[in-house]
Amino acid sequence: MQRPSYLIALVTILAACGGGQTSPASTPPPAVASVEVFQADDWRAEVAHLTEPNTALIRFYGNGSELEGIPLPYRFESTDYGKRWVTRVHGRERSVLYGIRQGADGSAPWRLHAPNARDSRPAKQVEDVREGLGAEIAAQYAKLLDEGKIDAIQRFDREYEIAQEEQGLESNLAATRRACEHEGLGARIDWERVSDEVLLTQSIESRCDGVLSALRTVCDREGGAAWARANVREVECRLVEEKEPRVSLEGETLAFSFSLESVNLDQNALAALLEAPDPEHGTLGRKIVFESTTVCTDPESEHFVVISPRADEGEKLAYGTRQGLYRIAEPWGLSEGWFQDPRFFNERHNDSFRGHDLRYYSYVEVTGGACRLHCGTREVPLQIASAETKAEVLALPRSPSPFDRVPHALARDKSGTYYYVDRGNTEATAKDFHLYRGRRGALQRLDMKDVVSDSEGEVFESKSGVLRLIVDRDEALWVSGKKKDELKALPVQENLGLIFNELGVYLGRELGTPCDDL
Repeated sequence: MQRPSYLIALVTILAACGGGQTSPASTPPPAVASVEVFQADDWRAEVAHLTEPNTALIRFYGNGSELEGIPLPYRFESTDYGKRWVTRVHGRERSVLYGIRQGADGSAPWRLHAPNARDSRPAKQVEDVREGLGAEIAAQYAKLLDEGKIDAIQRFDREYEIAQEEQGLESNLAATRRACEHEGLGARIDWERVSDEVLLTQSIESRCDGVLSALRTVCDREGGAAWARANVREVECRLVEEKEPRVSLEGETLAFSFSLESVNLDQNALAALLEAPDPEHGTLGRKIVFESTTVCTDPESEHFVVISPRADEGEKLAYGTRQGLYRIAEPWGLSEGWFQDPRFFNERHNDSFRGHDLRYYSYVEVTGGACRLHCGTREVPLQIASAETKAEVLALPRSPSPFDRVPHALARDKSGTYYYVDRGNTEATAKDFHLYRGRRGALQRLDMKDVVSDSEGEVFESKSGVLRLIVDRDEALWVSGKKKDELKALPVQENLGLIFNELGVYLGRELGTPCDDL
């Protein structure tokens, strides 16, 4: 710590007069020019302004920290952003009294910020200041300076900084032990890799918590805690130069390497941790998917429904036989096991839930050690497959749904003739339109010649005629030669049951859902 200039000058003069002898045992108190006191509830800052410009001794009371009642030397700083009195505590800059500029006049009302407190409080200046307070503060400061207490608080203390970091690490470790039910789990930081400068400016334990947080997430998933107890005895965090964080299992030590520039440590650590080896399933991620998966089957064990909430998107729900499985689209915002099947209707379901009309949705529920398939109002009891059968089913190949179309438009004339358009359900087939025309139950596909889509609407041209749909209006038009028939445009989502069950377009088509066969 660099001592105030008035003390340096004093020591220099005394040394010169004494012919090189040591300075006196007692340091004289500094001269105080004025005193201000600021209060914020039970927080109190006593500011003894020194005669040297922009310097003061500030004594803080209020939250029982190590600075409680200890006068420290502060310097005043003012910028366009605000103003503050700043000191050093264990080598770090600290301020208990500051103001942030606000308003058109640029004023900066004072605020108090107690050591170790999360928030600051607006401060009010105390009008009645006790006589002799400044001299008292200066005398206490001189005494503590002479005893080395001020220097001990202000100088950089590596062991102190590490101890503070270790406290945070121990707190995070305790949470991880609870999550994993792993009391023997240890954690440490390789402090030899951390310089004094980094200790002063960075929080290493918070970065180390990236892997502990990932471990807590893993332990909250099926099979994760058992894996952690069986494979990890210690977590070691290492500060390295490489920006990309890495997780590796070295014996029973889970090593986490990262740099100061590494970002998203918890997400990256989790992704790396899920790639950790598992003797039975290959990786920890595959183990968690397996443990969290339920396979439901019929009594004959011929058909299977796979529900994998921990699997990747597109792999969470599947249905099929031992010849292979079909992937089932997972509706956004719904619980596991729900899927759309417009062939089945349940009027008791919500017709508008997160953008879904659940009346046209079916689902598989797993509860009480059994499964139950709901296809509309029909219920089918299923069994939970054994672990051996589950492993066999999860190894089966998967393919997209056999149903590759999406309803696009529907219209009807006054005599009951329907006009229906669908398209492909992938990005590559989204413009592959099919046009159908006919009476209910007997619609026939027409040969398409052209499709036009613009701001005015859509035109689907076939050899038999032209279907014109008007944008933003419930109108449609069928043109055949010189004849024009006005049509009533029907909303697709409100007529899914009609489209899939009554028009005849998809009669006998499999949708690749459990309701196909069960």
